[in-house]
Amino acid sequence: MTHAQRMKMSENHHYALEYAKSGEARKAYDYAVLMHKSIMEAAGNKRLTKLLDQLEDQTHRLGLLTLKSDGRLQAALEEHGQIIDRIQAGDEEGAADAMLQHLKADQNVAMAQVLPIQLPKQNVS
Repeated sequence: MTHAQRMKMSENHHYALEYAKSGEARKAYDYAVLMHKSIMEAAGNKRLTKLLDQLEDQTHRLGLLTLKSDGRLQAALEEHGQIIDRIQAGDEEGAADAMLQHLKADQNVAMAQVLPIQLPKQNVS
């Protein structure tokens, strides 16, 4: 990852945090999405990027659903911070683990929004 890519990722995360603090959840979410995209671009996996671009509408809808869950935006931004810290430190395995935990947490929240029945939660650890 280049210095410019690291800066873009960190800047997008910074704006997401600032908008979340000011109560502008939608703008915070939009910058979180940009942070996701900056990580994907830096990874250089064109096939994955193309696939995720094709799924963007569906993932965007699910992402917006997760905003309805109390505290999820802040938790997601904290998870993003952990991922970014590990990327910045060059800890690929730690970044991958943090990303997996983030995806599992989002999955649990999204499933609770889509299927509001009591399902056993997946362990995120």
